[in-house]
Amino acid sequence: MQEGVPSEVYRDPHSEAAAMATGDVSAVPVTIRGNVVESVIGSWNVDAPPFQGSGIALVRPGDFALALPGEESDLIFSVEEASFYEGAWHVRACSATRSSSA
Repeated sequence: MQEGVPSEVYRDPHSEAAAMATGDVSAVPVTIRGNVVESVIGSWNVDAPPFQGSGIALVRPGDFALALPGEESDLIFSVEEASFYEGAWHVRACSATRSSSA
């Protein structure tokens, strides 16, 4: 576990267990190559990658915001099913492919 003020552990957990102990969190498998992070929810650039290769990103609900109507979004998906069991929400989502017209 991790010692510290709860708000600091929440903002900067050193492990998945510490993150889970301080609030809702999801572990997303990622691969980092250079400054590019790739995952099932998309890819993004980081200034200072914490590692290279395969690992996990710890994601809190507040780390994402919904795009407003008409606003650009890199992540497009629809929720196919949502259920609550074992103390957590389990969501099955389907990602959509962005198409552009020339």
